[in-house]
Amino acid sequence: MPESTSSFAPNLSDTVISVSFVRKRNALLMRGDLGTLFVDYMLHVADHRLNYDEEAGRLLKEGLAAFVLHCASRPRHEHIAWTITCRSRS
Repeated sequence: MPESTSSFAPNLSDTVISVSFVRKRNALLMRGDLGTLFVDYMLHVADHRLNYDEEAGRLLKEGLAAFVLHCASRPRHEHIAWTITCRSRS
């Protein structure tokens, strides 16, 4: 039976993150194209008529990228939760 998908679920099939551990350098090399994820973010902002200033939009995209890379670097099937608090300066 085919798996049903919700109309609200993003299609992340184009978002691929590759993770490699470089043993002699003791480093984690990560590569990925988050373009489709950012397009989905911009569509979400437009659909809900959200108005972010340029700085807030940049911080949200950088936070989203950081979260994706963090999740990709963790072991498979690990449960992850983040809480982010944003306060205005006024």
